[in-house]
Amino acid sequence: MTIGTRGGQILVLLVVGHVIADFLVQTDRVAGRKGDCGRTLARHGLLTATTQIAVAAPLLSTALVVGLGLVACVHMALDWGKARLEARCSKSLTLFFADQALHLATLLVLWWVLPAVGAAAEPWWASSTRGLAPYVAAALVVGGLVFNGKGGTAIVRALLDRFASLGTAGEDADLADRLAMGRMVGVLERALLYALVLLGHWGALGLVMAAKSVARYPEMNKPHFADYYLVGTLASLVVALASGVVVAALLGRLVI
Repeated sequence: MTIGTRGGQILVLLVVGHVIADFLVQTDRVAGRKGDCGRTLARHGLLTATTQIAVAAPLLSTALVVGLGLVACVHMALDWGKARLEARCSKSLTLFFADQALHLATLLVLWWVLPAVGAAAEPWWASSTRGLAPYVAAALVVGGLVFNGKGGTAIVRALLDRFASLGTAGEDADLADRLAMGRMVGVLERALLYALVLLGHWGALGLVMAAKSVARYPEMNKPHFADYYLVGTLASLVVALASGVVVAALLGRLVI
């Protein structure tokens, strides 16, 4: 199946809706409280369902709306379980990927059963699959950009937390501000690399990495900082490249 078909477009919009809901609409405050506050968890579930319905609006059907409501309930249960595990064993990269895999599996189950109830064949107002291709393409690009922002930060941060002492040794009193600035640099770096991959400017990737290395050169003499810097930079590069390649490949299968 290609994303030029209605079923393929539904799958893409389901995944993009999840990415936007989990990595853009969900705030850090909600992410930190949803395991302890039922009201916060319910609000997150409602916003998740609303976001996914909004993203999939051109292909909505009654069955799809009901299905997304059920997915939101499962989403809340998974988030509650993740929060319980994090309270016992702290955050980890494995737990992050396991949580996201379960969310995506839930969406795949919904997408798999939709044709059986006619959702893929009876949209409310979509008259042409081909006419929706630009919207699906834009949603794909935005979804990849959102993932590179907050999702990429979560991945790189979880990886660097294993070596936190290497990156903070000998730092001054404004450490929190420096870390926040580092996270912002990472977000901008991944956004730029992601855009370059989509545009096919592979040669420019090296220029971006070289510019960042030059800016950090004075700090490379600190003990172990170079290793810490390389871990974060390469992790950020992998996230941007992987997401860019996946989105570019899907865009290549979309007939506009």
